[in-house]
Amino acid sequence: MKSFDYFFGAKLGHLLLSHSDNLSRTLQKKDISAAEGQECASKTVAILAKKRDQFQSFWTNVTSEALKLAVDEPEQKRQRKVPARLVSGSAADIMPPESVEDYFRRIYLEAVDTIVNCIRDRFDQEGYKIYSKLQQLLLKTCNQQHVDEELLKFVCDFYGEDLRKGELRVQLETLGETMEATAKQSEWTLPEVVDHMRGLSFGNRELLSQVCTLVKLILVMPATNAVSERSFSAMR
Repeated sequence: MKSFDYFFGAKLGHLLLSHSDNLSRTLQKKDISAAEGQECASKTVAILAKKRDQFQSFWTNVTSEALKLAVDEPEQKRQRKVPARLVSGSAADIMPPESVEDYFRRIYLEAVDTIVNCIRDRFDQEGYKIYSKLQQLLLKTCNQQHVDEELLKFVCDFYGEDLRKGELRVQLETLGETMEATAKQSEWTLPEVVDHMRGLSFGNRELLSQVCTLVKLILVMPATNAVSERSFSAMR
């Protein structure tokens, strides 16, 4: 506990993971859409990326607090010589740290880059993009009573014979009119739309058969957030 390495790691972990934990908690909300989730992730990434330029203030605060708590002095670890056969990159890439501060700066920057890249990779997957567009097409229709032609084309081109563009457009317009007639004061969320579709009579499900297929595709895609996980579990 008195080791500066441990203290530095704990402070760095708190600095970075507090943001990722906040993002994780937000993404677990059942009403959040994929597009909203991606927006939240982008904001978190932007905040974390700025931490790269804030090492000096972080270092000053950590060393000052460590001194007050009688934590051991920071030390630079002895560099192990890497066998020549394992060396890759230029000599500059493997230069030893110039000072203790430089040693911890490298650890700090690596941690920031790792967490930023992990979040970006999570939301930059092709499956997530498709899932997001499916949700956007459905929710834009329900909330704006408007069929987004660009989203409609993308979704129908991707799913081919599963979705028939002409029929889906007509049925989305019908769905938008139906949702407007409910006079709902707030915007429709995905769980609310799913519940609405489940409550339709047989005749209305036939009237909106392509929309039903669209909803099923959203629910059975690999789980990307809490909504799809819960909805898919309910279907079983």
